[in-house]
Amino acid sequence: MGLLERWAGYLAIAGGAVMVLALVIVTFDPESPAWNALFVVVALLAAAVLGLYERTKSAVGQQGVVTSLAWLVGGLGFAVALIRGRALSSVGAWLVLVGAVVGAVAGFAGGENPPPALFLVFVLFGVGWMLLGYAATREPAG
Repeated sequence: MGLLERWAGYLAIAGGAVMVLALVIVTFDPESPAWNALFVVVALLAAAVLGLYERTKSAVGQQGVVTSLAWLVGGLGFAVALIRGRALSSVGAWLVLVGAVVGAVAGFAGGENPPPALFLVFVLFGVGWMLLGYAATREPAG
């Protein structure tokens, strides 16, 4: 088992937790420097997705290859691949998918200056990654 594969679950938990924490902080203080934590989230989740793909490649197949390598856009595709492949936590994968889609739609609908509470929708995305990470730490690599 490779390094990323071994630590993928913990990286996903950390990335999801940092995202949830940052979103809660900026909801109450939109001028907070907590926005900068989202750069850490990107790095943690990028490494997590690559490691999770290695763990689940037999279940997620080619869809997982393409989408995990393009994780920023492909995070949605990777969640779909996890759901279809019944790999790791389907609840976590659904939360990633729903959180990203509903959050993006809400962000666009919120206009140029959306209310800070609107960003709480993305908490679903962060919690989904935490559940996927937890499942990865509990299931043997296959």
